[in-house]
Amino acid sequence: MDAPVAQPAPKTSLFGSKPAVPTVDLSEVQQDINSLSTRLRIGEERYNDLRRQLQFIEQQSMSNQKKAMGELKMLNGEVTEVKHSISELQNRMILLIKELQLMAKKSDVDVLRKYLDFWEPVKFVNAGQVEKIVKDEIESARQKDADSEKPSTE
Repeated sequence: MDAPVAQPAPKTSLFGSKPAVPTVDLSEVQQDINSLSTRLRIGEERYNDLRRQLQFIEQQSMSNQKKAMGELKMLNGEVTEVKHSISELQNRMILLIKELQLMAKKSDVDVLRKYLDFWEPVKFVNAGQVEKIVKDEIESARQKDADSEKPSTE
């Protein structure tokens, strides 16, 4: 808004009359003050709205950060657990490989099979069978001796 501009005073003589003081319209000044006051109030309201929005955004940001940190900790725990599982699996695989290396190879089994087929251990007798055979032979030998000692009745 345009403020009233004072006109320069007309030049008068050194001892002449005083120039007239310009008159200012008070209603116009009052309107300017009211307008500036309204503008100031609107600016303050916008500032307060922006401050509230910024505060809300900061709270949301902090909440999201806390949630993200919690999820990150959980993921770190899961990653650590997976690493332990992988390490345990590797150890088991190493143990399995060592056990497999101790097992007989196919060529070794084939050699044993050839010897077993050659010896035919199915035809072997065990100690109990040998004792029975020996007892049977002793018994049959005794019976022959007993039969030969009996006089023949002819």
